[in-house]
Amino acid sequence: MNANTAEAVFTQVEQLSTAEQDRFFVLIARRTFAENKPTYTHNEIFGELTRTPFTASDAAEYLEISMATLRRIIKSGKLTPVSQVGRSCLYGIENLREIKHQRRH
Repeated sequence: MNANTAEAVFTQVEQLSTAEQDRFFVLIARRTFAENKPTYTHNEIFGELTRTPFTASDAAEYLEISMATLRRIIKSGKLTPVSQVGRSCLYGIENLREIKHQRRH
C-alpha cells in the first residue's frame, strides 16, 4: 500500500496546471460540502494555510497590490521574510494580515 502524505499530495497539486488545480479544489468543495457529510471547521479545511509561507507574488495577490508596491513595503521594513529558499523570500500570513489591516484603516 502506498500512503500519500499531505506534503506529497500538495506537491502533486502544485504541479498541476492552474485550470486543473481549480477543478481539483472545486471537486474537494463539492464532496466536502455535499449533503450527508459532517460539518468541518474552517481550521480543518484551511488550517494548513496558516503555516504555509507566501511567495512574493502570492503575498502581493493576497494584499491586492502590485509587485512594485510590495517591494516598497519590503524596502521600508514593514514586511520581512520568515524564510528564504535560494533567492526567493517567503512571507508569513500573520505579517501579511497585519499589513492588510493597516492598509484598510
